Amino acid sequence: MSAGETARKNYESARNELVQRIQLREQILLFFVGGVATIYSVALGAENKLEILLAIPYLSFGTAVIISQHNSVIGALGHFCAHEIGPFLKKLAPSEYAPFWESSASLHRHSVKALGMRTLAHVVLIITPAALGLLMNWRYARFSDMTNGTIWWIGATGTVLALWFLISAHRLRRKLYREIEWQDIAR
Repeated sequence: MSAGETARKNYESARNELVQRIQLREQILLFFVGGVATIYSVALGAENKLEILLAIPYLSFGTAVIISQHNSVIGALGHFCAHEIGPFLKKLAPSEYAPFWESSASLHRHSVKALGMRTLAHVVLIITPAALGLLMNWRYARFSDMTNGTIWWIGATGTVLALWFLISAHRLRRKLYREIEWQDIAR
């Protein structure tokens, strides 16, 4: 197999993983929203069991970690396709380069805005329900009930960490987009 064929197979493999990770990220978010809706329905139902809302910060933390990991790898895969495979194909004699979506002006013209909108949506959908669940159970923050107080504070810590994971993934993706923009200008 030639180097060009190997590069194209690597590109196809990376693109397939990228698409699969996008689908998994969206499925995780959908399941999370469904789970949160169910928990809120039970908590605010006829018996008004607000303590069950203390489960949401834990779900938020796990969801934020998984989504952030997917976002980071999606960005790395796109960067690999555009700025490692693309230039390699361009250097072959004769050149086997064709424009890639990952390095297209069409994508990068709107990438920063899209990245910001996605991060905002993730923060609203993941952090807000956790923060509201903690707020509705504020009385436990004072450790009047040792068990629920401990659960509350661990949940609050998890919510802050979840926000940190989402922002960290946002910053990584923004950094990758900036590297791409500088590389495109240098071409």
